[in-house]
Amino acid sequence: MDSVPGGQTTEAKPLLHGFGGETYDWKVARWLPVDASQVSPDGSTYAFFDFIPNRPQLTVVDVASGAAHVVFVGDPVFTWAVVGNGPQGIYVTHGNGPGGGDSNPDRLWLVTSSGILTSVSDRRSVGGWRISGGSAWGVETDDPSKLNQPGNEERLVQVDLASGIATVWLRRTGTLVEALGTEPDGSALTLVSDPLALWLVASPGTEHEVVAMGSYANTTRDLHGIWLSNDRGLWLITPQAQAIAVSSIQAVPAGTCN
Repeated sequence: MDSVPGGQTTEAKPLLHGFGGETYDWKVARWLPVDASQVSPDGSTYAFFDFIPNRPQLTVVDVASGAAHVVFVGDPVFTWAVVGNGPQGIYVTHGNGPGGGDSNPDRLWLVTSSGILTSVSDRRSVGGWRISGGSAWGVETDDPSKLNQPGNEERLVQVDLASGIATVWLRRTGTLVEALGTEPDGSALTLVSDPLALWLVASPGTEHEVVAMGSYANTTRDLHGIWLSNDRGLWLITPQAQAIAVSSIQAVPAGTCN
């Protein structure tokens, strides 16, 4: 058991550190060839699309045994990606392949354990989806071809994974917005450019700037808050919305730390 703020205890969970598309799983003490978002919360499985020509296969691997099985085969016209791995199944998205033809790109889908593809939301996230705290977080825009242009609005959108209900939490016009995840209290962590800064959104329309950032940042969440890394080093964004410079090392945190 590990101590947490407030004197409570929690069962230890695997610590995952990811960098360059790989994740270290302490449960089995080895690297996995996927991003942390593709690993199940308990570290027991990971999922990926195996792009055999004309057959994009969604494969789930048991980490302990190495056994792999195909749970779903996607339409080969599209490009497919895993964005989350949870108790309900594997969250995926798809976009246009080389020949185009995708009428529903960048939307969120769930592949159940029985291999059924179901729609989670018909909202389109131009920067991909982040699964965090029972929700999917994404960014939609008036016109994806006019990102960061005057008059073009971008919106931070929360989609409840259970109900599929979407709620706009933040709006910006003429600048880029990126969803990073959530704080333990459910507040959304967001990057807003021009100038680039980290913002915390406690609820729809309730927002404040946390800290100015130098560049793009990678993040993950644990009991302590949001761990964030960019070219300035490693930061901890606490539940009190404080940005603490932890190290100048450019490490990419991922997974759960206790």
